[in-house]
Amino acid sequence: MQINQSLFVIDTHTTGTPIRVITGGIPPLHGANITAKMEYMKQSYDWLRSCSMQQPRGFQSLVGAVLTEPCVPEADFGLFYIDSLGYQPMCGAGTLAVAKVVAETGMITIVEPSTKVVFL
Repeated sequence: MQINQSLFVIDTHTTGTPIRVITGGIPPLHGANITAKMEYMKQSYDWLRSCSMQQPRGFQSLVGAVLTEPCVPEADFGLFYIDSLGYQPMCGAGTLAVAKVVAETGMITIVEPSTKVVFL
C-alpha cells in the first residue's frame, strides 16, 4: 500500500463538541479571503473533508477545523470549519479548541499574562 496524502490532526473535546483540528497536510488553499479558500477546498479537495469527517475515520457530530495561511497580515492563521455534510465559516467551540491547540503545540508563542491569537 502506498500512502499519497497524510493529514495531521489533533482531536479535542470542547464545550461538549468533538473537534478535529487539522494542523497540516492540506495542500495550499488559494483565495484572497477565507470564504474563497473554503470554496477552493470545496472545489478541489472535498475528498479530504469527506475522508476525515465521515465514517470510518469520522462521525456525524464531529466538527473539523481547517487551519490555513492567514488572509490578512495582522492574523496568525486562517480558519474555517468542515463536517460530514459540508463547510461552515464559524464555530464557537471550534475556535476555542483551535486557540488551545495552537497555544499548547507551540504554533504561537505564549506571552504572560495573556496571549492574543487572530484567525482571519
